[in-house]
Amino acid sequence: MFSIKKIFVAVIVSMAFFSFCGGAFAAFDAQSLIVENGLLYTLDAEGELTEVKGARGINEKDIQGEIIFWLAVDPEAEEIYKGWQGGIYFFDDEGEFISLVEKKDAHRTWVEFSPDGEQFILSSGTYVDREYLLYDFDGFKLKKTFYGIGLAWLDPIRFVFTLIDTPKGERYESADFPGWLSVVVCDSGTGSLTTVVEATKTEDFMMNEVDGRTGELVITKFSVNDEKDWSEENRKFEEIRVPVP
Repeated sequence: MFSIKKIFVAVIVSMAFFSFCGGAFAAFDAQSLIVENGLLYTLDAEGELTEVKGARGINEKDIQGEIIFWLAVDPEAEEIYKGWQGGIYFFDDEGEFISLVEKKDAHRTWVEFSPDGEQFILSSGTYVDREYLLYDFDGFKLKKTFYGIGLAWLDPIRFVFTLIDTPKGERYESADFPGWLSVVVCDSGTGSLTTVVEATKTEDFMMNEVDGRTGELVITKFSVNDEKDWSEENRKFEEIRVPVP
């Protein structure tokens, strides 16, 4: 099992990395990338560090006293990275490159680590429809892909989220979301889903947060009288609290 001390995670772009130098572009292998003092550099054969300009906005995450940094850079969102391949680069506690998980739409991607850092989820998409990719950190193996909204880890194994329950069909055009919304808990070990509250023809449920004091799930309930009219003026909103199953 991989032991995390400091992991520097950069959502950057390409196994070939480029920096502007002397009016021309020079290519760098991913192995030449290094993180130091919260900044991204390339390391040449002589041991000289060159800062990667534009690699800004490094995010910091504390996992059980250990720090994780990650940086989202998208070639389609920022001109400086045009032509680079999107992905997530992982670095060890010395800031040296470990591995790459390729990923497009980096500017819409967030990294959600499990409490013990042994797993992570790549969350990407829009507010109303997000893709979740569950990985083991050791070996960077993709375990599961699913779609939903509002994810939160409950413990090192389980996480809760709002499932877009597309097999039940689509809501009418007046609805905000592409499918019925149910709140479920996923066991990352087995991939099984346990329903917390399930959508009906006239009710949707959206996960908001886990109450740190009570441990309850705070959920918004949306309901209508007419299943064919999900317009905002006909929707009722109610906060409910549910124990974690």
